[in-house]
Amino acid sequence: MEYYKPKPEDLRLGYECEVYYPSGWYKYLVEDLQCGSDGSSLIGDLNWYIEEGLYEVRTPFLTKEQIEGEGWKHTGNYRDGGSKGFEKGNYYLFFTGDNSLYREVFGTKRNFSKIEILEDKKFKTLFEGVIKSINELRTIQKLLKIK
Repeated sequence: MEYYKPKPEDLRLGYECEVYYPSGWYKYLVEDLQCGSDGSSLIGDLNWYIEEGLYEVRTPFLTKEQIEGEGWKHTGNYRDGGSKGFEKGNYYLFFTGDNSLYREVFGTKRNFSKIEILEDKKFKTLFEGVIKSINELRTIQKLLKIK
């Protein structure tokens, strides 16, 4: 699995990442804006870790398994003769451009191709852009009301 270092502005409620403590990497989910009796912010703590370099913070790049975990089914459908996509109800998710991000999701070298989310058989584009991690995918699905 490959990772990237999130920017402080990426962090928000519901954000999933990993934090390295002296004993190893631990999954970290921002579930609440407050922690501890001192009222410190979890997001503030993560920002501090990143800015001060006290602990490493990383986010896994989006994977096929994560896409499927969100209820998308990998299909043999093609978009414009390009990459295979995923289907969820009346929605379709395709990798656009040179398909290099698609290839990475299935085990090759990563490159930031765009992801396109379309609605129904008419292929009406609802979103087109880079989705680096499960965090962005969940946010886009929420904004588009894809359940």
